[in-house]
Amino acid sequence: MVKFPHWIKRKVIINTRFLEVKGLLDKFNLNTICYWAKCPNLFECFSKGHASFLILGKICTRSCSFCGIKKGSPEKVDFEEPERIARAVQILDLKYAVITSVTRDDLTDKGSNQFYNTVIAIKKFNPKTKIEILIPDFNAKPKLLELVISSGADVISYNLETIKSLYKRVRVYSSYQRGFEVLNFLGRNSKKAFLKSSIMLGLGEEQEEVLSTIRQLRLTGCDILVIGQYLKPDKNCMDVIRFVSPEEFNLYSEFAYKAGFKYVLSSPFARSSYLAKNALLKLGGKTNDESYIARTG
Repeated sequence: MVKFPHWIKRKVIINTRFLEVKGLLDKFNLNTICYWAKCPNLFECFSKGHASFLILGKICTRSCSFCGIKKGSPEKVDFEEPERIARAVQILDLKYAVITSVTRDDLTDKGSNQFYNTVIAIKKFNPKTKIEILIPDFNAKPKLLELVISSGADVISYNLETIKSLYKRVRVYSSYQRGFEVLNFLGRNSKKAFLKSSIMLGLGEEQEEVLSTIRQLRLTGCDILVIGQYLKPDKNCMDVIRFVSPEEFNLYSEFAYKAGFKYVLSSPFARSSYLAKNALLKLGGKTNDESYIARTG
C-alpha cells in the first residue's frame, strides 16, 4: 500500500453553513456527488456553502473502477427534481450552480432531458445564476448533446478522467475515442458556453502521457482544465499507484496554460466541481457572491 504523503490531509469542518446546506439537501431530498462519491473536499465545501448535486438518482449503470458511486439497477427518474433544485438554489441565494448525474444507459435519452429541465428550472427561478453542467457521454449521440447545449448552461463539462493507455482499466464501459467525440462535438457546437474537462493522476500514467492528453484536450476547444490526485474512495475501487507531488501538479498547470487553456486548476485535491466558480470569474462570468452550489458528478 502506498503511504499517504503529508500534503494529503483534510480537516473536518462543521459550522452553521455546513448544517444549513445539509439540512436543505435533506429537506428537499437532493443527492450530492460529494456524499455518494466520498469526495475528500466535502467538509470544506459544505462549510462554505458549496455542494455538488447529483441528479437522476445515486445508482450508476456503469462500473468505473475509480468511482465510489454504487452500481446496479437505477432508480426511477424523479421528474419533480429539477424544480426542487431550483427552489433550493433560490432559498440559499446561490449565484453559481453545477449539475452532474450518474450515467443512465437504461434511459432512451440517457438522462439528457433531466439536465435540460434542471437548467431551465434554475434559470426560471434564478435568472442571474450561472450554471455549469458535468455530463456523462450520452453515447456521443449528437441529438442528446445538442439538447444539453440548448439548455443555455454557461459551462459544459465532460470529464475524460484518464490517459488512453489506462482507459480500459479505469472506465470499463466507456471509451477514450468516444470521450473525444463528445468533447469535439461540444467544442464545435457550444459556442456560448465554456468547455471544461478533468483528468486524475496517480493511476500509473507516465508524465509524457499526461502532457499528450493535455495537448489533445486543448485541440477540442476545451477552455478549462482540472487535474487532481486520484484517491481510492472504496475498498472495491482501484488502488493508488503513486501520489503526485504539488510540484508536478504545478508543472502540468504551466504546460496547460502554455497549450492555450484559459483556466487551469491543478493540485492534489482538485476536483471538477471544486472551486468551480473561480474559472467563470476569471473568464468574465462574475457572480458577485461567494456562495454557490455545484451540482455535479
